[in-house]
Amino acid sequence: MSKDYPEQLEAGLKRHSVTEKYYYARGPQISNRVVDISGNIAETVGSLKNEPGGTMAVYASPKLVHTFIDLRLIDEFRLLIHSLTLGHGTPLFHDTAKLDLELLESKAFGSGAVYARYAVI
Repeated sequence: MSKDYPEQLEAGLKRHSVTEKYYYARGPQISNRVVDISGNIAETVGSLKNEPGGTMAVYASPKLVHTFIDLRLIDEFRLLIHSLTLGHGTPLFHDTAKLDLELLESKAFGSGAVYARYAVI
């Protein structure tokens, strides 16, 4: 973990506070904190977006992001980009993703990591 990690995390999270956490699952609802997305994903997420509250975030699930991109459910990307390559894994943007993005803010850290916030236009 880099020495800049706390500052990077603060930059990435400064604009939203988490009051509710939902976990997306394809299957039966086992708790009120699990949202079943096996039906109409656009309708389910759209209804959550219309509820009062703050920012919704997706962490560590590029395949869910792919689905949200395809359904035009993402308003913004907040990315913390580290200067390393893994050589494999699931990319955040799949090969058929067609998005126009506008850079809203960015910040570079001494470790080489960069925080970037993009609006989907």
